[in-house]
Amino acid sequence: MREHNILTAPVEFLDILELQREEEVNQHGRMVLSGHITDEQEEEYLGLLTGSVWETVRAVGDDGEEKTIFSGIITDFSITEINDHKKMTLEMMTGSSLMDEKKHFRSYQNPMLTYGDIFKMILADYADAALSFSRPCDIAADELVLQYGETDWAFLKRLAGRNHQFLVPDSRIKGTRICISLPQGQPFEIPMGSRYTIKKDLSGYREKRYQGMAVSEADCIDYIIQSRELYQIGDYTTIYGLKFYISQIHSRYERGELLHTYHLKREKGIEVSEPFNTDLIGCSLSAEVINVKEDKVQVKLIGDENTQQDINIWYPYATVYSTPDGTGWYCMPELGDRVRL
Repeated sequence: MREHNILTAPVEFLDILELQREEEVNQHGRMVLSGHITDEQEEEYLGLLTGSVWETVRAVGDDGEEKTIFSGIITDFSITEINDHKKMTLEMMTGSSLMDEKKHFRSYQNPMLTYGDIFKMILADYADAALSFSRPCDIAADELVLQYGETDWAFLKRLAGRNHQFLVPDSRIKGTRICISLPQGQPFEIPMGSRYTIKKDLSGYREKRYQGMAVSEADCIDYIIQSRELYQIGDYTTIYGLKFYISQIHSRYERGELLHTYHLKREKGIEVSEPFNTDLIGCSLSAEVINVKEDKVQVKLIGDENTQQDINIWYPYATVYSTPDGTGWYCMPELGDRVRL
């Protein structure tokens, strides 16, 4: 499909002056859109944009076919008057950006919870939310999982990264919708004679190898192609008999046409190295004892937002009377006592 006309709603334009779209795995999708509006539209939109507004941008080809390019929440706007013409500029982000607004402190103290369970619990707090998995995510956490001064977006990126997976926001449908790893894409062919650039991400390759990831230099080759066709992250093509997947997109509008730059990598090359929350290093958490058994305790963390959870982790309790080999007189705390974890 070759796009020519751009339709937008609910904010509409007399014409489109600029369109820039950026999408990449583990990043919120973003679009900047500008065009002329009438005086009447200015008054209407000033009232409309005082609230939360979702904008949908569609491309209409010369055959009349419509495809959604982007659907996102308007995060910023401006109106400029130049020579009696009103120019409006909108900045939009995918609904995943709503997960990146507030930092949280939550613990997950049930070792039987899977990472998939935690993902679902987080997404349940958002309207029009959807979560999909391109790979099984049923590995049990098997330990305390702590969201420590992180936004939901940063926390889920960190959890996904433990298995070298990543987040992909849905940029075509209203809501907070994400896929863990590459969404199910569609195959496409690169026309003969197409222009392309080949790059190798050596710094990324070294970092992944340092973390013990099974990745080769060939996996970190990046094919960059230009196209007028509309594709999405996860769509794939075959190059020299190997599958390459779109992992990054940049789109722009020039002289009535949408032009796209696509970055393609092997699936292994798109996998990410594990991110870390450095604030967790050496932290000591205030907690209240809720159960005692022999020399172990169960605790609830002070300030924990996850108040309705089943706490099933027992922590060894050390006292000033105990010795390194576990012998000695244990003076165990009582229920309700404050301890440090």
